[in-house]
Amino acid sequence: MPTRLTPANYKRAFILRLRVIREAAGLTQEEFSKSLGVARDTYARYETRSLLPHHLVIPVCDLTGHDCYFLLTGRARPATPLHSSIELRKKAG
Repeated sequence: MPTRLTPANYKRAFILRLRVIREAAGLTQEEFSKSLGVARDTYARYETRSLLPHHLVIPVCDLTGHDCYFLLTGRARPATPLHSSIELRKKAG
């Protein structure tokens, strides 16, 4: 049976994913915090007890090459049917 997604469970899983993607990118907390423009001790809190501020989600994903969907959900992004993406381009164009 899957673990119930409580706010506390989500927070723990998110914090773990944040550390995992940073480490997978081969960056230290010091290097990562400098790239994000935050103090190292502030960033360290994001990996231990505080959720990452919203304005840093995209920069984190850009720095690590990971998808924001994975960081937020822990799952791979669902495949988009080809016809849907073509229809979106037609509406945007």
